[in-house]
Amino acid sequence: MHKIKFTILALFLLVVNGLFAQNEYVYLEKGRLYHPNGEELALWGVNLQPMLSWEYNSMMKKAGIPKDARVWKKMTDKSLDELQLLGANYIRVHLTPGDFTDASGNLVQTIYLDLLDYLTAEAPKHGIYICYAFFNHMGKSEVAESFMETSYKIANVAGRPKDLKKKHHKALRMFESNFFEASKNYIQNLLNRINPYNNKTYNSDTNIVAWEIMNEPVFFKRDNLKAYPQEYRRYQSWLVEKGVNDIDKNYFEYRKKRVLQYINEIHDAIRKGGAVVPVIWSLNWHRFRNGHEDIFEAVAKSKVEAVAFCTYPGQSIAKKKGGGNYESFSGDLSSYDFSEWFNQGYDQQSHYGWLKNEMFSDKAKVVYEFEGFYNQSSYIYPALADFQRSLGAQAAAMWHYSMTDYAQYNGGSHVFNLKTTPAKAAAFAVASKIFQNTPILQSYHTESPINFQSKNFSYSFKKNTSIYTDDFYYIYSNDVLDNGKMIPSKSPKEIFGYGKSPFVNYEGTGAFHIKISEKEIIIRIQPDVVYNHSLSHRSKMKKHLITELKRQKKNAIKISVDGWESGKFTIFKLTETGTKKKIKSIKELSLKITPGKYIITKT
Repeated sequence: MHKIKFTILALFLLVVNGLFAQNEYVYLEKGRLYHPNGEELALWGVNLQPMLSWEYNSMMKKAGIPKDARVWKKMTDKSLDELQLLGANYIRVHLTPGDFTDASGNLVQTIYLDLLDYLTAEAPKHGIYICYAFFNHMGKSEVAESFMETSYKIANVAGRPKDLKKKHHKALRMFESNFFEASKNYIQNLLNRINPYNNKTYNSDTNIVAWEIMNEPVFFKRDNLKAYPQEYRRYQSWLVEKGVNDIDKNYFEYRKKRVLQYINEIHDAIRKGGAVVPVIWSLNWHRFRNGHEDIFEAVAKSKVEAVAFCTYPGQSIAKKKGGGNYESFSGDLSSYDFSEWFNQGYDQQSHYGWLKNEMFSDKAKVVYEFEGFYNQSSYIYPALADFQRSLGAQAAAMWHYSMTDYAQYNGGSHVFNLKTTPAKAAAFAVASKIFQNTPILQSYHTESPINFQSKNFSYSFKKNTSIYTDDFYYIYSNDVLDNGKMIPSKSPKEIFGYGKSPFVNYEGTGAFHIKISEKEIIIRIQPDVVYNHSLSHRSKMKKHLITELKRQKKNAIKISVDGWESGKFTIFKLTETGTKKKIKSIKELSLKITPGKYIITKT
């Protein structure tokens, strides 16, 4: 009897402890993601990539940034500060394990693994959650013998059809047994790694809200399967076993089985590695469903808790105008009318309509990447945030944030930084509030997808503006002096903006952030921006300056908020060390100042 009582007690404690452990982590319930306290996830942010060799080779080198961990960590700190100011609470990164694994999937200590550890430990200090995708490959690997680099080289064997090159290394890692085993080993090693910066294992880090398996997976087609003997033999054996012919219908049935098997086995490996948070599978871009219905059916039946998609209005247009390569495009799509893209995206199954299907009702939805291609408008990010929430997205990450140390030298299709793209930065801040405060799956306004106004926010393609306002915040992008309907009844306590509004008249070309209390006002003004080239301009030249930042130019600013209409005020400038330097005394909040951080007090 005593033994039975002890066994029951032990089982009870195991269950309670299990529930307690689960309650520390993000979890899935009825197709939605929740924080441990039961609050629904609403995460808005960016892909931030200081731990990718691609970032160094493609971005940092051009700016003359050395391959130095201390320099990169300072750069990461600045980026996290900026993202926090922009209202981001989420970072997603598609890891490139070729930078820190060997042939068997064991971890190799490199600068990139060090930066991965560092970002993981620092992000929560800024209120920013993380999602990592285990697998991606972007160009040359840091570790030449890594299984990732080997699979990439095999996929690029001379004589192989052009459409297989630079793509099917992902399919190889799914279906070739040696790469599959190395992949599982890598997952186990990373999840059980003790991060030296916070002394936590990755599988126990509660700030990591999800694990994505693979960035933009690619699948073998029936007409190119012979190029990969191992998988071709499996397929032929399956045909014989089933007694069916080699036709598309049967191949799709086989591929569905194999994809389902792979996803579930990797899901099992993640759970075996000790991770309990939701696992994500990417279903890529709009129209990917065409020719991949079998993949969608496999994912719907799989063990993963969430599915991911990307939203890239303008990509197909840039590709078409660039002669088949969007990187060859050099125009500006900021004034392009994307109404049709949003309408088709919401309604058509082949675009994003599939997200609303019953077959995916038990899966959470996230946006692994988004961007307005070659688009620096003030409305596109807010419009995307509204659109994504209507499709059920609970997390969204722009690809990718240009880190300030190299942002001035960066141009092309994906260009976004607090300092170098101020209008876009302010629009991102607006979009952050829209995404975090709009319920998912709300009725979407297809009749007006790019010009919309609600109680708390508006975005306008016609005026090229966006606004978010509530009892505390007033955030806007571009001049909004004529939008009286969006003025709150009380002055805001926090303003983030670009351009002129009823509360701030600023003559400079940088973004600004203002925090207002009864006794002081804190102002942060970003540098003025001068463009030497269009932001679509790409250059491989070292230190080819696209955007100049003017930090010494004085600009007029006038702040009009309740309780600060007139009186005796003292303005101090905060130095880089944090000390206050008195500038002058003023009687109204109208003055000329250079970019920087200031405190105004009542005297």
